[in-house]
Amino acid sequence: MAMKNDDTWKFANEICGKLWWRIGWILFFSTILIFLIIIKFSDSTSTFITIFLMTVECLMIVLSIILVEKAMKKTFDKDGNRKN
Repeated sequence: MAMKNDDTWKFANEICGKLWWRIGWILFFSTILIFLIIIKFSDSTSTFITIFLMTVECLMIVLSIILVEKAMKKTFDKDGNRKN
C-alpha cells in the first residue's frame, strides 16, 4: 500500500518512524533492565532469555508493519487517494 504514490509512501514512513521510535525506546530500556537482572543467571538460562527477547523484538517489528497498514487503510482508499 505504501508504494502506491508519494503521499502514501511519506505517510507510511512517517507513521512507521514514529512507531519505531517509541517501540525502540521501550525495548531499549526493558532489555537493559532484563539483562541487568539475568547477568547472575546461568549461561543456558541467560541464552534462553536472550533468544526470547530477540523473538519479542522481531515480533514488535512485524506488529509495527501491521499497525502501519491499518493506519493506511483508515487514511487512504485502495487506489492510494486520501479519504475525506
